[in-house]
Amino acid sequence: MSDRLLPFTFTFHLLPFTLFNMAVKRKRIKRTKSTCYFCMNKKDPSYKDHEELEEFVSDRGKIYSGLRTGVCSKHQRKLTKAIKNARHLGLLPYTPTR
Repeated sequence: MSDRLLPFTFTFHLLPFTLFNMAVKRKRIKRTKSTCYFCMNKKDPSYKDHEELEEFVSDRGKIYSGLRTGVCSKHQRKLTKAIKNARHLGLLPYTPTR
């Protein structure tokens, strides 16, 4: 065998050892409620209730997930459509206001 290096051994030694031992930290989403807000009140989300819809939108304008708000999947789909409809009509902003 000759003294040439194989490609995988050459690239393996270029990286510092600490990169192989780094642990990846993941964000944890805390579930706030176990029951759905809309199921408890026996109502559906509506685009007309923009004050109520603002609770499910972040200050950056992003729609919170169902895990974060505690809304069931059926109402989360209706909530998303209601928020998008309210944005289209100008009741909710697309982007955050300064």
